[in-house]
Amino acid sequence: QASFATEPRERPVLGHSQPLARISPTALRTYRECPYRFLLEGGYGLRDQERVLEELRKKDYGSIAHEAMRRFLREDGPGVQALRAGDPGAALSALRADARDAFTARIAALPQRRLWVASFLAMAVDIVDTELASAAARRCIAREREFAFTLDELHAWLSARGAAATPPDAAWAKIACAGRLDRVDLGADGTSVHVIDYKTGEIPSPKKVAAGEDLQLAVYALAVRLGKVAGAPENAVLTGTYYGLKSGGVGFDPARPHLKPDHDLVRDGAAVLATALAMADRAHDYALVPPDLDPDGAAAPCRHCPWRGVCRIDELVSASCGEATP
Repeated sequence: QASFATEPRERPVLGHSQPLARISPTALRTYRECPYRFLLEGGYGLRDQERVLEELRKKDYGSIAHEAMRRFLREDGPGVQALRAGDPGAALSALRADARDAFTARIAALPQRRLWVASFLAMAVDIVDTELASAAARRCIAREREFAFTLDELHAWLSARGAAATPPDAAWAKIACAGRLDRVDLGADGTSVHVIDYKTGEIPSPKKVAAGEDLQLAVYALAVRLGKVAGAPENAVLTGTYYGLKSGGVGFDPARPHLKPDHDLVRDGAAVLATALAMADRAHDYALVPPDLDPDGAAAPCRHCPWRGVCRIDELVSASCGEATP
């Protein structure tokens, strides 16, 4: 074990890896947390079977919950009409009907998942209360909207604002940052835009968003700034928030958005571009252990990483702590 203490903690990419074609908020987060894990999964397509199954289960429930909200907030649907009329009873009935339709269409062959609809319906009153609280101040203009902007579009936007951003070379300029916007609301004043992301799991703190440690909402706000959302004013006042869809944490506080109007979007845009260029460059060495990382900390990505035995973080940490060789 002592030999690991003197080994270099970065490794070159020795074999051919898949070139980067597009990035997403999830890929950005993975690279920023651990470049080596991104290389294994994004460059070599490695997947842990149990992790894949777990992700599919989570995404399956999450996607149905998203679909229930999309149906409930469809333009001129009974749910939106009830919200505009300030009728909580009618809104609740509409949400329950839309949720049952969304879940029934996806769980017929999986009876063990029928509890999902009961779990979602248990949140219905809180969802309606959340929507009624902001119905007069904003309206939904985009639901489950796919977006994509290229790295050269992002670079041009940053350059126009005086940001000293590294330009992508020709091979990487057309790489797209792509994803799906859960929801975009337009304020009643016609000048404010609110980006909303539904979360059925853990919600990042406003502090992480403000510090640029969590870039998901910033990426969505950049999509709005770069004109990828029809109906959003070019110079809109932007805010963004995570909307909880889980027991004990439903909705959001309109007065306390995660991404505030004065958020430094230029800083985060530069971080997205720099990270994307590093992700595309397979010539640099990849750190086996992210710097200044406590692998067993509460928020550490190493705690449940399937590649923990591959990067040998346990040996490196044990050697650095001066543990004796068994």
